[in-house]
Amino acid sequence: MAVDAARSEEGFTSAGATRVMVAACQATGLHDRGAELIRLGENPLFRLASAPVIVRVARGEEWLPKARTEVAVSRWLNGEGFPAAQAVEDLEQPLLVDGHPVTFWHLIVEGDPVRSIRPDQ
Repeated sequence: MAVDAARSEEGFTSAGATRVMVAACQATGLHDRGAELIRLGENPLFRLASAPVIVRVARGEEWLPKARTEVAVSRWLNGEGFPAAQAVEDLEQPLLVDGHPVTFWHLIVEGDPVRSIRPDQ
């Protein structure tokens, strides 16, 4: 039985998720130095220090269709002018790294008037 480098008996590890994130950044030309793991859950999230970008690592290849749908819906919503999470435009994504779909998202800063949704809109 092959063991995924990012998984242990306990599940997805921070070290494994970090390895996948670093490889994905290298593949896209983004700099991973100083990246911060901001959540280790179902989909580990990293905030890049070099750009206002969040890197999302999915747990396994079975999530690839869902990752493709999320990126497509994000691009469609933003194209329609709806303020939604925005996938980084200039990247072909999701990437598949060691069996993990990886997506790249623009950081949403709390209070950003462009990204905030109010009931009166």
